[in-house]
Amino acid sequence: EAWTTVLYARKLGPHRAQPSATQLLGGIHALFGSAAAVDWYFLTTVLAVIIAMDMAILQQLPETSRTHVVLLLFWVMVAIVFCVEIWLRLGPQAGVVWITGYVLEVIFSVDNIFVVHLLFCSFETPRRLMTKALFIGLLCSIAFRFAFLLGLAGTLDRLVVIPYIFGLWLIYCGTKQVTVHEDETADVTQTAIVRTLRSFMGDRLGEFYDEEGEALVAVQKGKYCMTLLGVLVLCLLSVDFFLAFDVMLYKAEELPNPYLSFSSSALALFTVRAAFFAARDVFSRFGVVRYGIGLVLLFMGAETLLCRAIYVNALMSCTIIAAIVVVSIFLAWVRGPCPKMVQ
Repeated sequence: EAWTTVLYARKLGPHRAQPSATQLLGGIHALFGSAAAVDWYFLTTVLAVIIAMDMAILQQLPETSRTHVVLLLFWVMVAIVFCVEIWLRLGPQAGVVWITGYVLEVIFSVDNIFVVHLLFCSFETPRRLMTKALFIGLLCSIAFRFAFLLGLAGTLDRLVVIPYIFGLWLIYCGTKQVTVHEDETADVTQTAIVRTLRSFMGDRLGEFYDEEGEALVAVQKGKYCMTLLGVLVLCLLSVDFFLAFDVMLYKAEELPNPYLSFSSSALALFTVRAAFFAARDVFSRFGVVRYGIGLVLLFMGAETLLCRAIYVNALMSCTIIAAIVVVSIFLAWVRGPCPKMVQ
């Protein structure tokens, strides 16, 4: 049954679990009543410890490919240990449900890796600021999933226009990657997102990175303004907010226990973040930076636009994306150095 849940998971399709606003209090009761208080205390303690460890130790490690692979394996081991605790305390069935929720979160989050890579390239983000941006995104992602389990996801699922807006944006980005000439370069301050924010915020938008203070908001000419890091974080949160509610609705339909659903997603997010850095190393090493990523974005955009009309299998989607990346790596290896990402 667990394998069936993963094998036939549908992306971005209509969902049965659509709680109304009047069911919010019931959602809170169901969430906290899905496990004993000691389990919630344990989860809170685990999250607090690994977040503190991440800030104090793991983020200070050298930025190397080996470090990124080791961290990816480390977060997988943390998830396995937590799953064993669930298995021993709550029983084998709960353990299977937990690992199913963990795998679903990872599968549904594959899209995030490519969109985040696109955003970092588009904003020409300094390498050391990527860690801070993703850490903030991680904390907010955990909060999003908690809110979605309370009923917010069902409300968003009724806004049927959202997938089409996001799909068109992915098509636009993908088309730009595969059609713009490799000699063309773009200033980050002239990207569509920055130009749009500039029209609304004026001089409250600081078109720079505060690399010393790593601030999202800084003082410029006596005024508080949002830095490019702040804009980047805003974009990351917007993308995750859209992509997250789909997996949480599917998990609400297929997994009977909100505690297991939330805790598996929370632990999986650490793995997904580590997977991004490992994937980014692969992209950089083999030059999978324009055409391969562009084709992936076009594919993601197409399935997002068609999600209400056709059945989009999440596992098959991941397989196709992986195939595109593998072929791109092979062609990049045969061709030699590839062009850089464009904004």
